[in-house]
Amino acid sequence: MEEAEIGRKGEEALIYYLNRTPEFKEKFVSCLREKLHISISNDITAKKAPRGYKSDILIYNDAGERIGLSLKTRKPGRPDDHLDRRWLDKPGRLSPSWKDSLQMPDNVYEAFKRGIMRKAVDKNAELIWPEDQSAVKQFLLSKLDDFLEEVLRRGEPYLKLFAVIEYEQEKAVYIFRMDDVIALIKKNIKASGIKFGRTIRLGNFLWIQRKAGNGKRIDARLPKTDPRHPANQLQVKILPIELKDEAIKTLKFCRLDLPSGISVQKGESSLEEWFG
Repeated sequence: MEEAEIGRKGEEALIYYLNRTPEFKEKFVSCLREKLHISISNDITAKKAPRGYKSDILIYNDAGERIGLSLKTRKPGRPDDHLDRRWLDKPGRLSPSWKDSLQMPDNVYEAFKRGIMRKAVDKNAELIWPEDQSAVKQFLLSKLDDFLEEVLRRGEPYLKLFAVIEYEQEKAVYIFRMDDVIALIKKNIKASGIKFGRTIRLGNFLWIQRKAGNGKRIDARLPKTDPRHPANQLQVKILPIELKDEAIKTLKFCRLDLPSGISVQKGESSLEEWFG
């Protein structure tokens, strides 16, 4: 998928700059200390986090301590990005089900279950029927702290940074404290509300949807109406650039210009060539 490929390239680029561009690393470390008040040593090494982690990049100091960074790499023409995907009612390899993690009451669970199956038949159907929307809205608002922690950090206490690379207009990375970003999103949801339709819109930056799609690795004999079909997972999406634009108005942040080139296996590449 293009979304995943762009995300991978953003992670590799930032890891490259932190490990192999001393000037960029110095600015990164200084800004985290001075503007975000995050303790970090000069001698750092950046590595890609294991698959399935909420952290995309792990930054280690010489004592082996780590700081996690969640990175979203987007351009205005493709603004949305994946944030979380899991089953409604069964655990995954690294995450509990939504039913268990949020302790869903039966009526809310059944509302989501009916909606997922309804959209398996008709992609244009509403995810939550009107008669269930009040109960689902009140439940989500009551569990907002737990929900945001799950989709953004999921039990990784070292995940302290949220970053956005915009590579088309600015070619820069914006870095925020994860705690500040979670607080901003929560405030926005409470102010802007929860709206229902084909998805559930949570404020201006997040929404919940039936995952949909039919990957090549899925058994073609498994109908989309089968609860085991991966398209029937729930996916949370985010608008990183819009979130970044709002965050810089009130939050402390670091903005670092990306160097113009990057070395890859086939030689030097400009950022334009790298991101394609």
